[in-house]
Amino acid sequence: MPLRLLIFAALFIFVSSAIAQDQFEDGKPVAFPGRPTISNPAYIPAPGYLQFEQGVQITAGAPGVDTQIGINQSTKIALNHRLLVVSQWQPITRTVTTGASETDQGDFALGAQLLITKNHPEGSYKPTLAVGYQRTVHAGTAPDFDAAGNRNSVVLFASGKLGPLDYDANFLFNEQVNGPDVRRLQTGQAIAFSKDITRKLSGSGEIWHFTQPFDHDHAVGTLWALNYTAKPNLVFDAGISRGLTHNSAHWYGFFGCTYLLPHALWHRRQ
Repeated sequence: MPLRLLIFAALFIFVSSAIAQDQFEDGKPVAFPGRPTISNPAYIPAPGYLQFEQGVQITAGAPGVDTQIGINQSTKIALNHRLLVVSQWQPITRTVTTGASETDQGDFALGAQLLITKNHPEGSYKPTLAVGYQRTVHAGTAPDFDAAGNRNSVVLFASGKLGPLDYDANFLFNEQVNGPDVRRLQTGQAIAFSKDITRKLSGSGEIWHFTQPFDHDHAVGTLWALNYTAKPNLVFDAGISRGLTHNSAHWYGFFGCTYLLPHALWHRRQ
């Protein structure tokens, strides 16, 4: 797999000369959705504005599981112009395996994202770069697939523009645990490109890869989605993801929205 890692690294470096975005549009705060792609943006919202990301995900053909329907929720808030704090939770899942079904909770995780550069204004040919850390503080009982089920995660982010395309590229380093004493490093790469179709509608395409250290295997897939921006602070999404290896979930279907509260919890510094 070294060649695949080199290809992702080359893509990551190649796309890191870009134009970034502002945190406000016509004086109104702008949402930076982390969904529906696996890749999250390096950009962070304006300080003091709560951002909620919620959706429903349907998984089919995952190893050992027939289908699963789960609710995902993420809450983000920037404490200042460089530091974002994040919580992620899967409050409920319904899993069906060989005719039997069960209801479980997924993991609950807390994390932070730190801008290495800044949210570069439009017109600047510089990438927006960030680094993030996430810790699972409560391990749920729902079955995990592909990149899920990590105790600790470190992520490198790059976001910007490449010609007519917007991109988000992530490198991930995850600690996976099997039993009290067995730990393995999972690495992952994901890069998503998006383009405006109309003033409010955009499309996204993504390719992702994760090692499966306990199976000595790899999960690879591609994702396609549509985003509808109803308002600068409200974005709806829907799409599908197709696993390309036997060790990845065969299909994901998902829909949801990102909503940034229009009023800050505290006054931002001018």
